[in-house]
Amino acid sequence: MRKSKSISIQLATEGFLDELSVGKQPYTVKSYEVSLRRFQKFLESGRAISSDSATNKLTVDHAIDFGKSLQGLAPATIRNYLAAISEFYRYLFARRLVDVDMADHQRLFSSLKQMRPRSFNLPRVPTDEMIDALIKAVSAKEDPKQKQARGDRDRAELRRFRDIALLLSLKSSGMRLGEVIGLKRSDLDYRNKSAIVTGKGRKQRIVYFDDAAWNALKEYLETRKDGSRSRSLSYLPVFARHDRRSGNQLLPLSRQSVEQLFVRLAKKSNLDPKPTPHWFRHWFATQILERTQDLAALQDMLGHESPVTTRVYAKVSTKRLRQVHRVAFGGRNVNEDD
Repeated sequence: MRKSKSISIQLATEGFLDELSVGKQPYTVKSYEVSLRRFQKFLESGRAISSDSATNKLTVDHAIDFGKSLQGLAPATIRNYLAAISEFYRYLFARRLVDVDMADHQRLFSSLKQMRPRSFNLPRVPTDEMIDALIKAVSAKEDPKQKQARGDRDRAELRRFRDIALLLSLKSSGMRLGEVIGLKRSDLDYRNKSAIVTGKGRKQRIVYFDDAAWNALKEYLETRKDGSRSRSLSYLPVFARHDRRSGNQLLPLSRQSVEQLFVRLAKKSNLDPKPTPHWFRHWFATQILERTQDLAALQDMLGHESPVTTRVYAKVSTKRLRQVHRVAFGGRNVNEDD
């Protein structure tokens, strides 16, 4: 076994996060950063290993003990912390920044895998009425009596067109929020009313839009008049900011802006529980499954790596179960529509 190199844990962490930013979404990088910060605090507490200590002081048992210390946290949080520490140690191993033999290497990943919570909470799928309420709320025009400067009125109308297109796109495509705000104009396929999206792990897939979403997208983009700008259209974001601070620049819409939009829509529509962008993905998945019963196609549409992740929607897609129950207790035909 070759001798390991010696750099500080802090430098190794920075190098890992820097490399991670090339292949992961920004929010994933931020999540891993938070996880590794907790790992550093764990090392400092009773183990006399600081962020300035050399990486060759780290052992497999440090990572395993850290995983054990997470018991009691929410399953999603545990999964995130374990994923971060696992990827960090892979990084250390690949660069020979720690001393470890093959047996310890296998023991580490086997232990972390066993600690990963297996249970999945059923997603909260919104009703058709909830989705319709959000679309209605986002489509409503602002009070015409409200006095605004011409520029502010134009920006407000652009935001309305954008937000309508955004929600209808989420509804008809099943995209994650990070995927939809990462779209560029070159990703759109006008012939097939589709787009190429880049999902988790930088994996690409094709998503499709219904007529309502596609028409809203075209109306929004035509209203923007991007052709009057010198920058190539292909590199422009599909969903952009339209506020005073962005000025004449076409900057991509941020997750925070969308989250703020949903806070406003929650107040307008009086929905409880509070709506989130992921509502549309859950709604989309159950619609596809109830109408086609095709789990394999749904897995491709959602960009799930494992069919196990997709199968959770089979548990909340209750139309078939309701029909069977009615045959048993209500005498209705199993193929009879609701």
